[in-house]
Amino acid sequence: MKKNRLKYGFLIILAQTFVLICAAQQNLPSTSSGDIQFYLDDASFYNVNKVHHEFYIMVYADQLKLTPRNNSLYADVTFQISAKNLQSGETIKDSWHTEVEFASETENREQMVFYDQWSKEFNEGNYSIEIELRDNLSGKTGLARRSFEIELPVKEKYLLSDIQFVSEFLLDDQTENVFKKGNVSVFPNPSRRYGILNPIMYFYFEIYNLDTTAANKVEVSYEIFDKAGTSLRSFEGKTVYLPGVSSGVPNGINVSTLTSGIYTLVIKLAHEEVEVTRQSRDFEVIQIDYAHKEPLLSFEEAKIFGEIIRLISTERNFNLYNKLDQNGKAKFLVEFWRQNDPHPSSDGNELLKRIIQRYQYANKNFTWGKLDGWKSDRGKVLIKNGMPDNIERHASHESSFPYEIWEYQERRSYLYVFGDLRNDGRYTLLHSNKEGEVYNPYWKESLNR
Repeated sequence: MKKNRLKYGFLIILAQTFVLICAAQQNLPSTSSGDIQFYLDDASFYNVNKVHHEFYIMVYADQLKLTPRNNSLYADVTFQISAKNLQSGETIKDSWHTEVEFASETENREQMVFYDQWSKEFNEGNYSIEIELRDNLSGKTGLARRSFEIELPVKEKYLLSDIQFVSEFLLDDQTENVFKKGNVSVFPNPSRRYGILNPIMYFYFEIYNLDTTAANKVEVSYEIFDKAGTSLRSFEGKTVYLPGVSSGVPNGINVSTLTSGIYTLVIKLAHEEVEVTRQSRDFEVIQIDYAHKEPLLSFEEAKIFGEIIRLISTERNFNLYNKLDQNGKAKFLVEFWRQNDPHPSSDGNELLKRIIQRYQYANKNFTWGKLDGWKSDRGKVLIKNGMPDNIERHASHESSFPYEIWEYQERRSYLYVFGDLRNDGRYTLLHSNKEGEVYNPYWKESLNR
């Protein structure tokens, strides 16, 4: 694993390289082995006397070979599935090929994720499944395995489906896709991970009224437990009217105040104030305190965060941060991002996401020798200001070294001039018209050979 990946792997908090609990535990998602890591989760839904079982896949695009075409980036992958009934030995095989289109903004490539889904009606029994993903452009593969049990619905008045953890809902979605449930597109979160970057734990489930002569009004309540069985949060019952034999329920709970760990979401269904059924499933929260009893930040990580604070905040905040111990620095960071969230009511912290993307882009594009890209002059300007509105690139000539002019046009026009004064790929900030930066109106003379 590359050095830079280790660093910003901690920074993004939800990095795929972290595996807190062994995937073999049945109530948690599975992660693949091989060259490509992806997450695999599943859930059962009911249709009359049949069980419709869904499998959800999430893949980070930076593991795939992407090719540009028509101002977009494309991945070309093939999935192969083999599901086996462990009692009868019957095997179900399937495969499909898909071409995934991504936006072409390379700044966001490290954050690009794509989802896929496969489903089938199964007979009752215990099963194992293998799903292989192949990147057709690079030849790399990943393989995930999972066990699951299919149980036919019992003859009760009310029934709950499994809980599906979700990354996003699109209501009244008119497009046709594999994620549609009614008029809602339910995009899965097969990692079941939530935290500072995505504090709203979205989930979806269905209620079945198997006895249509029964009252169609029920109450749904929610509760979150830690692994010791202690109730941490509870939400009073909400009345749900069943329009027929079933009803889908999309919902979300803010889990930003929970510390890192594995938790259990319990959904309870009551009729006339008497609980009639419940369903539960584990999920994971990852915060900056991810390491638990270990030091919350290594000294190197603390230094990286400190320099980022210095770039995007005030000298006072930087000095305050530096005076804290490792535990204090971790708490400072949680509070800093929370206070500087430009849209606190939204589902994620937009500022933190932008800084992460800039940090990763700088490391990927500006690293020179042993100097990490985010520490370079271009990297620092990028982290502070984001991607420029325009980059004017000038190649090397007999009389001058190569240079770049970055232009920012928001509010007022700022420019930054970077020169490769040794013609070796390392660019130095030569001039800027922004206050507090290097000012040199004679910067062109520095480029003369």
